[in-house]
Amino acid sequence: MRSSSLARLLETGSVVSPLRHGILLMPFQEIRRLWQGRNFGPWLLLSFIVGLAVFIRARVNFATPLMPGVNGTYYPVQVRSLLRDGRLGYPDFPFIFYLEAAVAKSLSLS
Repeated sequence: MRSSSLARLLETGSVVSPLRHGILLMPFQEIRRLWQGRNFGPWLLLSFIVGLAVFIRARVNFATPLMPGVNGTYYPVQVRSLLRDGRLGYPDFPFIFYLEAAVAKSLSLS
């Protein structure tokens, strides 16, 4: 903001914002009135629940060096075998493993 704009803002209590067909002066009272009727309670509650769920899931996933789940290491083993040997370690339909191997190869540094 230029000093003249800042001085005008302090004198008039207005915010200058450009519109498509000119300039609109919006007083601070109007801004306050627009936000006054809003109810942010449900959004805050939803944000808290989602954040808590992400925290709990991350804590479970990273609590142990072993991969969680019954077959948590199946996909990485198949992709590693495909990248190293050129074939799957265990016979299965290979399409998803080819996709995962392509992503792993593109993201690898070596």
